[in-house]
Amino acid sequence: MSESTRMLCYLFMAGCAIMLTPSGALKSMNTSVMVISKEEAIISNHLVCEMSGESVAATGEKLLKQLSQCQNLTADQIKAIRQIFSSGNISFGPPSTWTSSVLDQLSQLILILDHSILQSIPKNVLMPWLENSILHSDLSQNQLVRIRESLKSSRKKREIATCPGDKVISEKILNDDLMNELLSYTPGELKLCLNKENLMNNISAFSDYPFTDENLKAVKDKLD
Repeated sequence: MSESTRMLCYLFMAGCAIMLTPSGALKSMNTSVMVISKEEAIISNHLVCEMSGESVAATGEKLLKQLSQCQNLTADQIKAIRQIFSSGNISFGPPSTWTSSVLDQLSQLILILDHSILQSIPKNVLMPWLENSILHSDLSQNQLVRIRESLKSSRKKREIATCPGDKVISEKILNDDLMNELLSYTPGELKLCLNKENLMNNISAFSDYPFTDENLKAVKDKLD
């Protein structure tokens, strides 16, 4: 029997032993953290799915490809994988530099990345990749759609959260005939673009113009 064949047999038997009695196998090795090489993992992919979160963290990015093939990752494994990506110390580089080919390599791991990591991936890379994957990949369509809608929602909220530069309401506008321009503002824009101090100094001006009830409520809410 050749040396390579004996090694395959050894790894297979070791894999069975660890799968059957993982805690006992680790104890006999006098360690609580199982660290296996990339080469060993290629031969024994099933072992990777049995690793603890601590062991996953200890191996860094070496086993990410194998982990992406695991059907049911534990909470500890997911936490460890997220920490690996958040560290930025991986060959893929930081999420802000990822391309569609990187996303293809990550495959199923995309589904477990936390929101902050997903938001760091360039929008013009991630969104088309998600759309294509929803139509053509074997990944969970429901999860992909949920990620896509979540990102759309959060980006929309961020866009709404700040007053557009051309909508800023200065004290000059509140003291001038330009007040008429505010009639076209939505209630949300009034809330975002009105300065409370300027509003308090010029509140009477709002009674001279035909604002809608919704807009007047937005002005009142701004004062509260």
